[in-house]
Amino acid sequence: MFADGTWQARLTANTANDGDPSWQPLPYGTQLSIKAPSSVRAGTKAKITGTLSSTPIGTVCTSLQQVTLTKGSATIGPKTTDASGAYRFRTKITKKTKVQVTYGGTAACNPSTSVKKTIKVT
Repeated sequence: MFADGTWQARLTANTANDGDPSWQPLPYGTQLSIKAPSSVRAGTKAKITGTLSSTPIGTVCTSLQQVTLTKGSATIGPKTTDASGAYRFRTKITKKTKVQVTYGGTAACNPSTSVKKTIKVT
């Protein structure tokens, strides 16, 4: 739009009244890393660790957050991340299993899911 008010252009196709907009901050982006052994002896416990991180960098979305582990079709947890966003699970592996960690998010922090890791049994 020009300074004199001509050439007004609609920026969206939304017909809602923008006279009283509700401005809200965008949620933080989050990422989950995962480390798991590639193989374990049958019946032993595997240590699965990783870190919840966020963008922009800060502890709002990383410190003391709940994460869950999916082992095959079972859900384990939740576990709480430490002050730096680190988490740790120990779980018995009896057969070849895929594991993945999930963070459900909050109003201020987006949810995220780690990549899947396969743990083989020797």
